[in-house]
Amino acid sequence: MSNITLILLGAGSSTRFGTNVKKQWLITGELPLWLHVAEHFEKSAHFDEIILVSSPSDIHYMKNFASYTFVTGGDSRQASLSHALTHVTSEYVLVSDIARCCVPRDMIQRILAAKTEGACIVPVLPVTDTLYHSKQPLDREEVKIIQTPQLSVTKILKKALETQTLFTDDSSAIAALGKKIHFVEGSTKAHKLTTREDLEKLSCLQAPSPKTLTGFGIDIHPFREGKTNVSLWRTYRCRLWI
Repeated sequence: MSNITLILLGAGSSTRFGTNVKKQWLITGELPLWLHVAEHFEKSAHFDEIILVSSPSDIHYMKNFASYTFVTGGDSRQASLSHALTHVTSEYVLVSDIARCCVPRDMIQRILAAKTEGACIVPVLPVTDTLYHSKQPLDREEVKIIQTPQLSVTKILKKALETQTLFTDDSSAIAALGKKIHFVEGSTKAHKLTTREDLEKLSCLQAPSPKTLTGFGIDIHPFREGKTNVSLWRTYRCRLWI
């Protein structure tokens, strides 16, 4: 037992992505993006349970692909996470976003290896550009870019989210309780997919497979009163390009 549960958040509507297809359902190779991300984490470390958070309309289809635990999301990231946490009984919980689809395995291992170093383990990147806030330059050595996944002590994260204040990530909520945040090295490869332009920065993604799949289905109709007792059935041939 690793005593760690993985939560992958993907209940968003992908409005900033700007296409008719949610980014969760983009195809990389032969897999939808959400499944590609889940399988990558599953191969990178052992988890007691993997929880996928998605919209009600997507969960029905996702269950046809895998046997993970599926949870319906809320109106915000924080609400979705709170829903998922009701299913978590392990001591630690690793939370990431399906949109963070190219997290390197060594980055995941760095986060997990530091699990006893704080209430929340956070991957970060240094800032290399000059920053201004309210027309005043900032000391970029004091500023960090925060990434996911983030590993938290489950009971502390649950308590941190018992508030009406909305936080943009787990570490912010836990820091508000005055708990220790521990930083580890992140990765530029773990770029978040937000807009179509971000696809150029995600080298782990593949073009959709050119394979064509063919299948057959049977459509059976019930008998009607007064109709000749003949079994009515039709066979359909369907083709799916992936």
